[in-house]
Amino acid sequence: MALETLLDISARLPIVALRCFIKMGNDGALDDHAGSLFHGAFGWALREAAPRLWSSAYGPQAQGAIRPFAIVPPRPCQWRKGEELQFELTLFAEFAKVVAGVLAALQTMGSRGLGTQRTPFSLQQLVQLCPEGQQLIWSSYCQTVHASPQTVTLDQAIISAAPLWSALPAQRLVVQITCRSRLHIKEQGQVLTQAPSAITLARSISRRLLTLTETTGEHEKQRLYANLNGLNDVRLAWDHSQERELRRFSSRSRQQHHIEGLSGCWGYQGSGLVYLLPWLALGKWLHLGSKTTFGFGAFDWQVGMTS
Repeated sequence: MALETLLDISARLPIVALRCFIKMGNDGALDDHAGSLFHGAFGWALREAAPRLWSSAYGPQAQGAIRPFAIVPPRPCQWRKGEELQFELTLFAEFAKVVAGVLAALQTMGSRGLGTQRTPFSLQQLVQLCPEGQQLIWSSYCQTVHASPQTVTLDQAIISAAPLWSALPAQRLVVQITCRSRLHIKEQGQVLTQAPSAITLARSISRRLLTLTETTGEHEKQRLYANLNGLNDVRLAWDHSQERELRRFSSRSRQQHHIEGLSGCWGYQGSGLVYLLPWLALGKWLHLGSKTTFGFGAFDWQVGMTS
């Protein structure tokens, strides 16, 4: 029954995960501030190309609210003019229904350019990432390709991932978490500087899910939280995480901001591990913790089996 509630709430959240392929117009480089760079560039472009979308994505919001998108910028790198980079943009809830406006903003973002150097780029392809595979949404290589995104709800993430772990012996399961970008996770108000416990990880995902969806009341929330039962029996099996600091200059406040974060990988084992896996299936698409519009929160997870 608890899992049914998790599936039901997840089914109310539409998502569109996009991989954006861009061709760079000049030589350039990205560093650890790339998330902030893409956050700002997308915001300016959205305000110009689709001002109504800018209001919902960047405008004032209620305390505790989550902005309806997440960014995964390219990793720090250097490139030559004409080379191609990739970044990801995930749209949540009502924002997932306005991909045409987002496409216009991405094209405007390329013409405006990135950073103080205004490095231009051209959007080459837009691909939707789905639990079942990938769909080409738009392509500069073939102007006749212009597909509407599939309607993907978050419950599909659990359903499509379930065969992966159900085929393995539960008592021999292990799972590894690998950070794709920094994670900014808090426990009791403090940003974690080492791998979180399984229950802390799942609680972070549950809070994000509840903030992005509407529930029918406190009773439904309690049924959802029942999916956290058993996670105290999951132990941290290995920890190769590391604290990563970032100093970001805010053009709004004209000040440097210190941002903590966690990177690396770690693993879990234990009799309750099967209760963690649905949360991980959701978290991969929801992104984890805060600062997700600045490129934080992306992770992968892998199941394995002990000998």
